[in-house]
Order: sequence, then structure tokens, then C-alpha cells
Amino acid sequence: MRVILHATGNTPVGLAVARSLGKKNIDIAVISEKKDSIVPCSKYCHEEIESVSDQNLFAGLSEQDIVFPTLDEEIMLNLAKNASNLRCVLGFPDYTVLDTVIYKNRMTKHAIDQGISCPETIFIEKAADLDTIDIPINFPVIVKPSCGSGGKGVTVAGDMATLDAAARDLLANRGPFMIQEKIRFDHKCTVGVLCNHESEIKRICILKELRNYPVETGPACCVESIYRRDLVNICKKLMKSLNYYGIADIDFLIDGNGKPWFMEINPRFWGSTQGAIAAGVDFPYLFYQMITEGDLDTSLTYQTGIRCRYLMFDDIMRLITVIGGRYSARYKMNAIADFLKFYQDDEYYIFSRDDLKPFFCMLSLKLSQYRSRMQLRKVIG
Repeated sequence: MRVILHATGNTPVGLAVARSLGKKNIDIAVISEKKDSIVPCSKYCHEEIESVSDQNLFAGLSEQDIVFPTLDEEIMLNLAKNASNLRCVLGFPDYTVLDTVIYKNRMTKHAIDQGISCPETIFIEKAADLDTIDIPINFPVIVKPSCGSGGKGVTVAGDMATLDAAARDLLANRGPFMIQEKIRFDHKCTVGVLCNHESEIKRICILKELRNYPVETGPACCVESIYRRDLVNICKKLMKSLNYYGIADIDFLIDGNGKPWFMEINPRFWGSTQGAIAAGVDFPYLFYQMITEGDLDTSLTYQTGIRCRYLMFDDIMRLITVIGGRYSARYKMNAIADFLKFYQDDEYYIFSRDDLKPFFCMLSLKLSQYRSRMQLRKVIG
């Protein structure tokens, strides 16, 4: 069977999947809408489909095509809604499940109903709510859109003026949103899971987020595999309650007392997927096996202490941000020291000696973007 990946921009998500499957000689076709994708540069990409990811494209796929969850979430939701009109295999949950999981407000309400610890949350549906709902949460608060990824649209508001501006901007441009208590956390954890049709977790890998970019609200740019039985048990309960099938990335904040707080679920492969693969949980290939063979045995063990980072360019940009930001001298010195510990790195999101071309393609794209910005500044200035 052929696996269909969607490659949007120069992100590492599709690349980890392509490398995993390509090394097992599985046919891969990558949909690329623009010339800024690094996934087709990989030697493991067998075919590139230059097309817009619309319904007509997927309607033309056959029963031998498996659409993997590397898609934009709105595309996934639309495909799931129209699954009866498609011949291809959709490698993600059905519409009713996605319609809960993708929208963070609905997913947060579901988690609260299941008795899972979540930050105190106020749900804003319309402009009138801003004038009628009391804001009992102490500042600072997190203002978060109901749909989106990578920290886009997320604002940390330290006062009512900032909150009001962010709220009205979100309502005008993104629709409903949430105001959440800002948990004082020690670190974040990404939990990757693979569930069968009975919503049983067959594989799991917990990645501690050591560094993030953007620093406060962005995805992980350096992770380390760890094991926590409490997170395993929470995820088992959550997936079962959703009737979930397939791959998911479940995000938690861990506070200073070690207590986990549920944040969100992304129903697709995630940026640090390569970290899980390095720890011994090859999610892309295991998912392919589950789809083609029907199920998997259960194995919830993996290697801990494995580190993987997004060196080029998110970890570098994080370091630049910290050095130039309003952080203490000690924090900046620690950031530099941590960045220079290359001896602790086991693998990287993009760079691979076995497959160098994506790294150089991304380097070229970044340089091109930098030159364009410089030329624009000259024109404006």
C-alpha cells in the first residue's frame, strides 16, 4: 500500500514519518502545495504530488492509499466528514471524535467531565460574553484560540487591557477561545500514543520538553524520553473515553509538585516524533502495521534518557531570544550552557547523516527568507 503525507512548510513532522517508512521500503507520496517543503527533499520520498490539498485530490486516491495524519487539522476534519465519498484509507479517528478533539474548548470540557485536572478555564463563544462574564482568574492568564497549533494565536495577558485586546482580536479573526489560568509549571510533557479500534493504547512514549520556541508558548525544540505511570494511566482513561483510534499527541504541564495538568490533544503526528522514534517507539511504521495487519501487540516500554532536538533553527532562535530578552544573567548563562551540550544529543529533528538533503534544503530556504526580509527593510527604510 502507498502512504500519503501532507507536507506544509519546512517543519519536521512529515520528515520523521517519511524517513521511518522509507527505510522499510514502503511507498510514500508527499503532497506539497508550495516549494517551501523539506519533506520531498528526502531520499526516502518516492513521489511528490504538487497540488492543493482539496477534496478533489483525495477523491482521486484509491483503496491502496493510506492518508496519514500529517495534515492540517481542518483538512482532516473535512475528510473525516466526507469519508463515505472517499475510497482511500483515512488513518485518523472518525468525524465525531475529531470534532471534539480538534476544538480545544470542546476537548477541555470533555477532560473536565472525565475528572482530569485542567487549568481553570473560562469559555468565550461570542463578543457579548466579554461584557457579561466575570474574570475570576488571577493574572497572568493564557488567552488561547479554540483551534490551532504551534502556539499560534496564544497570548499571555498580564492585565485586563492586554486580555481585552487579545480577546477581541481572537473573536474577530479566529472565533471562540478560552481564557485559562496560567499554571506555574516546572516543565511540559508530550505523550505520543497509538490506539487500536478498541481505543486501547498499544504504544506510548513520554517526551519531557526541555526547551521550547517561542520560549513561553511554543512547541518543543529539545526533548528527552522519560516514563511516568500516572501519565500513562491518564492517557488510557482519556483515549477510552473518546473512543479514539490512531495516533495522538497529548500535552501536559507538570507543576512544581509533580502534578500533571491536561492541556490539549493533537490528533496527528507531532514535531518531536523523531524523539519517540529515537527512544524505540517507531510510531509511523507501527501505525502502518496496525492499519495493514489489523492490530498490534501491547508494549508500553521504551528507552528513557534519549534526547532529540530541533537544532536548526528553533533551538538556535530560542537561544537568540533568551540572550536578547529580559531574562536574568543566570538564566542566560544556563541557556548558553545547555545549548552547547551537544554530547547529550542522540538525534535531531532535521539533521541526519543518512539523509542530508532536507537539512541543506531548509538552510537554503531560511537564507532565502532572510535575504527577502533584508531587501524589504531596505525598501521600507
